[in-house]
Amino acid sequence: GQGRPLAGARALELGCGPGRTVLELAKRGVGTAHGADLTTKAFQCTAQRLLPEGGRLRWTNYLEGEHVAKREVSAHDLGVDEAVAKAVQFFQVPDFAAIDESRFHDYDLVLCTEPGALGATDALGALEAAHRLLRPGGLLVLGTQYEWPAAAAAAGGG
Repeated sequence: GQGRPLAGARALELGCGPGRTVLELAKRGVGTAHGADLTTKAFQCTAQRLLPEGGRLRWTNYLEGEHVAKREVSAHDLGVDEAVAKAVQFFQVPDFAAIDESRFHDYDLVLCTEPGALGATDALGALEAAHRLLRPGGLLVLGTQYEWPAAAAAAGGG
């Protein structure tokens, strides 16, 4: 059988935002799921309210004009159990290009699903640092949700 390819792996997401990907990795068996972002504002709500046992998240969806929908989910609703909460840890890293490699190292997987989050000041340095955080044979995954306009892509700009 294929087993669980992520079982016990060490993963780090740079520019983790609220931590959704980090939580999903932990739910799929990653042993260590670290999330790092330039500010704590993005993941503070997740870390403080969802990860503690019985935690709940509440938010408001603004639909149109004054119409809103209040939402609430529990940690259980999102599949966050004790093992997931134990695997997940969030960190503020002020500069990904100068990340502390004595603290962050030997990852099986380093990912950044929004490379713009690496910082405009030294994106190349951040990518080089991300590569150094991997164990030999580890995987660096970059992605983006940005869709280049068709005209820019056709002109060689994307």
